[in-house]
Amino acid sequence: MMKTDAVSGQSACDLLADPAFTASWQALYEQCPWATPFQCPAFVTAWYQIYARQFAPLIVRGRAADGSLAGLFTLAVDVEAQTIQAAGADRAEYQAWLAREDSASEFIRSALQHVCSAHPGRPIDFYYLPPGIPTAWIAEDPQWKRRCRLHSFAAPIMDVADGAQASASRRRKTHRSLGRLQRSGHVRFEELRTVDELAAVIDSIAAQYDFRQAAVNGYVHFGRDERRKQFQLALMRTPGLLHATVLRHGDAVVAANLGLKGKDRVYLGIFSNAAAYAKESPGKLHLVMLGDHLAHTGQRQLDLTPGEDAYKPAFASRYEQVHRLTVYANARQWFRAGMRHAMTPVATRALAAIGIDARAARTRLARARRGSVRHIGARVRAALTTVRRRVWSHDEIRVYAMPVNRVGGPPPGLELRHDALDDLLLFEPMPGASQRQEFLACALARVGNGHHFHTFTDGGTLIYQGWMAENQARAMLIEVGQEVTLPPRSSVLYDAYTHPAARGRGIYKQSLRCVLHAVASRGASDWIFIWVEAGNTASRHVIEDAGFEYYGSAFQRTVLGWVKRWSTCEAFTVRTDRGAALAVPAGGDAL
Repeated sequence: MMKTDAVSGQSACDLLADPAFTASWQALYEQCPWATPFQCPAFVTAWYQIYARQFAPLIVRGRAADGSLAGLFTLAVDVEAQTIQAAGADRAEYQAWLAREDSASEFIRSALQHVCSAHPGRPIDFYYLPPGIPTAWIAEDPQWKRRCRLHSFAAPIMDVADGAQASASRRRKTHRSLGRLQRSGHVRFEELRTVDELAAVIDSIAAQYDFRQAAVNGYVHFGRDERRKQFQLALMRTPGLLHATVLRHGDAVVAANLGLKGKDRVYLGIFSNAAAYAKESPGKLHLVMLGDHLAHTGQRQLDLTPGEDAYKPAFASRYEQVHRLTVYANARQWFRAGMRHAMTPVATRALAAIGIDARAARTRLARARRGSVRHIGARVRAALTTVRRRVWSHDEIRVYAMPVNRVGGPPPGLELRHDALDDLLLFEPMPGASQRQEFLACALARVGNGHHFHTFTDGGTLIYQGWMAENQARAMLIEVGQEVTLPPRSSVLYDAYTHPAARGRGIYKQSLRCVLHAVASRGASDWIFIWVEAGNTASRHVIEDAGFEYYGSAFQRTVLGWVKRWSTCEAFTVRTDRGAALAVPAGGDAL
């Protein structure tokens, strides 16, 4: 008969500091067949320590008749929300209890009884339960059958033995990408071994990871959690726990994975790649090279972890079943959740029947909820402007050019950063302007197309950003639906932005001169082009004062839906499709 008890608060902290308890915990971890490194003492204690202000430890122990540790569930209480989570929370890809096989069901039933009695009223979520963890007890026990709900998911697994992780087609693509990178610099794959090695690159990895996550999912991790870097470094201090690898091109980190190392596998964790190298698919290249590296170092699998990432199926050798377990406070709560779950596909099909994508609708609704009420007026004004322009509008885009040999030196006192992703994450949406995720998604695409940007920040706010595209043969003036043909070795400056609170201080004027000097210093251009709406007189004056010469104008007039386009220069071509031309908005928005 197993004896179960729960400890929390200072008693739990004292228990975690007891070497004898840690030793028995480690022994149970090694015996438990479904255990993952997210349940090992080194990971859990590091997480408890780093996140002590946010989470209080709650530990449930099960002891056999001889007093030995036979079961262990490490949990945490959110100090503010008073909710229960598995230790590690969203830092743990897999969440589980440890137990001996012969007493696994007995322990988890007793452990959950302790937890639910001490913290009634709230459901507890565990996701994902690792493959192989016993779940039959849910159906076998009437009490838990009406309080627990399991949802199945597929975890993609890459078998790495004997090069099984990559098909011949994938390897050919990898070799082509590798060859292109090697022609422009030395490429090397490295496993980091020390805390100092990780500390030297953690900022780059965090910026790449947050930039892509913010652009794709609208959420940042390191930017919202200042302790996340500290946690990764803490894991690195335990030999063999954190498996950290980077792919370098010269001195630049172009891809990385920070994942835990288990008994026979490594887990995909913080998986980052540099947007500027998107054409070479550095993330996929890293996965292939990581698979080879794992095979050579004795590992058998790379667990790609559950998720909807599009690249994972291409690398999966097989799938393992994992689960999300929700434990409800009572049968009524369980029933209501079941009804909501059952109605979701019905509602999805109903929306699809009238042409609405449910997932996209949820995303738009979430964005609308995040928007402030004060933005409603700006959105209404923008909609009215769109309607008015369809009735009547007259637009002129003025194009300016400057030979590189006429660029002067940079102004003193202002230093811009070049291609600093972490600066873009400081963007604050203004009423009527792009929302943050839209802004970052656009930036991600631009960087992936080889464009560069310069930024200036102050007090944690993005004050200025300006974009530059090199070696452009032609460009699309999207405001007037016309294309301009450019001389060889031309660079285009576009979409300059100054924070409204900083306008009127001459920042755009100084920034433009800094950017011109930076473009000239790169030595990749003979000409620099910029264009601006004719009505933006402030930006026109800045552009002309910087030394740009007028190149020509393109016009578009709309009257009751009828559109007429013309220009003052043979370099302009009227066309309705953008083709392969650079399609960018006018540069320079304010002083």
